[in-house]
Amino acid sequence: MYEIANLYQLLDINKADEASLIQSRDATRAKFEVGTQTQADLLLADNERQKIIEARRDLEQKLSDQQSALNVLMNRDPICSFGPSN
Repeated sequence: MYEIANLYQLLDINKADEASLIQSRDATRAKFEVGTQTQADLLLADNERQKIIEARRDLEQKLSDQQSALNVLMNRDPICSFGPSN
């Protein structure tokens, strides 16, 4: 159960990181459009966001696996959902 709670916290942190990266990317894009930032910087910002999205998918998969395992231990349907809905 601790692992599941931890995964929910990590997902919250991941979402906050993505929001921060979106702001950074938008600022980088604005600077690129006026010529004070390079295209490489813009591509780097987009790449970092994609890494966060990929990490979120990994966390969501781990969460699903942990929830299924707990459901099996509790003699419930493995795909029965519980916890906060996002």
